[in-house]
Amino acid sequence: MLVALNEEKERVLATTALRKTQYFCPVCGKQVILKRGLKVISHFAHKHLAEQKCFNNESIKHYKSKLILAQMIQQQGCKVEIEPFLKEIKQIPDILINNKYVIELQYSPIPYKQILQRTEGLKKNGI
Repeated sequence: MLVALNEEKERVLATTALRKTQYFCPVCGKQVILKRGLKVISHFAHKHLAEQKCFNNESIKHYKSKLILAQMIQQQGCKVEIEPFLKEIKQIPDILINNKYVIELQYSPIPYKQILQRTEGLKKNGI
């Protein structure tokens, strides 16, 4: 995941996160750790692998694409949230723009039915 919550419940992007600080999963509230290095893009992971059911494992290409696209949209003056957890529908879209539009990047094949379910959930939430 690219975004976690700090102790004040503020959303923090992994690229700007500080080491030696506690972070928490925005979905389940469990502790996550910051992973940053030369071979991986900065991201958060659940401290215990058994808890890692909130987010799907995504490729580095997926993470990078989200960051680049979100930055480009933000530069156009839009309010952008990466990986917001929409409690009402229990969904985590890749990018939320102005609390009105969603962009989902799909690098791996998923059933069309799943795409429809996600879309319907977003529509019910006014997005």
